[in-house]
Amino acid sequence: MVPKSLLTSAKAFLCWEAMENLSIQLVPMQEAVAYFYPPQATHSSIVLFYEAQADEYAESLFLLFHEAGHAQQWRSYIAQGQAERFRQMLDLDKGPEKLAFEKEAWGLGKRLLLAFSVKHELAAEELGKSFQQYAERCLQSYAE
Repeated sequence: MVPKSLLTSAKAFLCWEAMENLSIQLVPMQEAVAYFYPPQATHSSIVLFYEAQADEYAESLFLLFHEAGHAQQWRSYIAQGQAERFRQMLDLDKGPEKLAFEKEAWGLGKRLLLAFSVKHELAAEELGKSFQQYAERCLQSYAE
């Protein structure tokens, strides 16, 4: 079970320990949704809309770390001088390129989640397995 308080801890971990120049906003909503916004100035932003009255926050936590994976991708693309390519990949709807792009973000997010779970003495193996199962379900939506 993932309590709501873990979202706040994850936000602090990602912003202050795992990544530089990242801002995260946690916004209570009816259903979980998350987005990564490439930086407009010096900071990248993640906005996570999460279900306010949920009993379980695993989906929200997984989406937060997935978007953090996109933030890491962005930095890689920037380092290679491919900012426009990153934006093109974000705009793709489906297909093998989009699937590979999203799969990479889920993989990067999983590494961050595992580092977070070790730091907070969570059941890293169990959390990683649940994260991977959720990622695989999400990735199916990009297949043609």
